[in-house]
Amino acid sequence: MWRVTELTGRRSFTWQARSRGVTSVGWHRLAADGDSAVTTLEADGLRRAAESG
Repeated sequence: MWRVTELTGRRSFTWQARSRGVTSVGWHRLAADGDSAVTTLEADGLRRAAESG
């Protein structure tokens, strides 16, 4: 189950999920793009993998 741990207005939110002793953390950020919005997802595990290789 995902749990929102921080909400910043209508711009972003941070979430956590725990399973079998592992905690995953991620962020969704929203940005206006004309008449629509762009969503960016960043997850802690993906960041570590990108930095290591």
